[in-house]
Amino acid sequence: MLTYNFESLSETLDLSMRESRMSVQHEAEDVLSKLCEELTADQHGPFQILKVDQDLGAMVELADVAMGFVQQVVVLGTGGSSLGPQALAHFQGLTGEYAEFRSGGVRFYFPDNLDGHDMRLLLDGLDLSTTLFLIVSKSGGTLETLIQASLVRRSLEFAHLNLAKHMVVITEPKESPLASFADHYRIPFLPHPLNIGGRYAMFSVVGMFPSLLMGLDPRRLRGAGLDMLENFLADPINHPATQSAIALETIRRQGYAAHIAYMYGTSLAVLGQWYRQLWAESVGKDGSGLLLDVVLGPVAQHSQLQLHMDGPHDKMFSIFDLCASSQQIVVEEETLSSVTGMVVGRDLSEVTSAQAQATGDVLSKRGRPVRMISMMDKDPEDLCRVMVGMMLETVVAAGLASVNPFDQPAVEEGKIRLKELFAQLATGPNSV
Repeated sequence: MLTYNFESLSETLDLSMRESRMSVQHEAEDVLSKLCEELTADQHGPFQILKVDQDLGAMVELADVAMGFVQQVVVLGTGGSSLGPQALAHFQGLTGEYAEFRSGGVRFYFPDNLDGHDMRLLLDGLDLSTTLFLIVSKSGGTLETLIQASLVRRSLEFAHLNLAKHMVVITEPKESPLASFADHYRIPFLPHPLNIGGRYAMFSVVGMFPSLLMGLDPRRLRGAGLDMLENFLADPINHPATQSAIALETIRRQGYAAHIAYMYGTSLAVLGQWYRQLWAESVGKDGSGLLLDVVLGPVAQHSQLQLHMDGPHDKMFSIFDLCASSQQIVVEEETLSSVTGMVVGRDLSEVTSAQAQATGDVLSKRGRPVRMISMMDKDPEDLCRVMVGMMLETVVAAGLASVNPFDQPAVEEGKIRLKELFAQLATGPNSV
């Protein structure tokens, strides 16, 4: 179960901001009317895919073959090609610093940042004979991913392993360098939908094929997301995604510059990174958008809360709280009782939930706008509901800011400049 609490947010809005919020809410009616019409007509791929299952057959077939030998999966992708399934794997404890202590299940690796030192350690440390490499690039031309793919191809050939057994490619079904790579080496290929951008691709093959390798049912994951979408369509103006978008746009118009997301629960850390990309690339256009920073609680209380409470009054806060029981109970210890006595016998999740509430309360008391979002269960389906809620919130916020949530023109400028730099380097060392 997922709950949103806007009480502290409403209490900290001064009169002028409340009036602005009413104005934004009025604007939202027009935005929602158009959006709901488009969603009902299945005009937006990221949400339409929630109703689909005919693409799952090829994924299941490949997953069944892989599960016969795979102990590790390495996802080669960056940004939207990695963060969705990475958030799900991290939430399940299948990746990250403690994943190796799990007694069963496939372990996942996501080298999503191009770093030669890390890549060497990974390829030298893996048992390649029990590893599947999933190469994901929507365009088929992502430089970082193609570099990694070439390194993996060389390592597998040096180990005399069959590329077609140990690699799977996900890219758009059109001509591209990655599609040519897959064709040349006869590597299995799964098509990336043409109408879904990378940051919205979690419920496409990008997230659903890895979910099969995690032992999850993609139909149930899509179904959970569809529940959130249907709840939104049933009452769009009062849905938490809409109310969140209205609050965020109101605060931006009042001169706030940043939105800080406190993620209480290490397993939510990558979800925060996924949310940050979704928001930044969708809303950050034409001077719009709040700068979204993601911090981990309760550790951030000991490193950043001072600035958040006593620094510039230009930030709003979202407190994400994972309330599910950890089955780790605080034990009595006489020598530490002056500090720990108040929490003896309580689940550690109760302690961190109380810390989340306390952080929200003190920020609100200082006049900082705060919203609380609680996940009551540690359930992958609940995570999918959260992700669809975040997608809806982002699309509505973009509509209120009059920007297109589905393009990313500024990102393309950087790619063009990189090509120019390497073209100049090719002509001589002093040409840049």
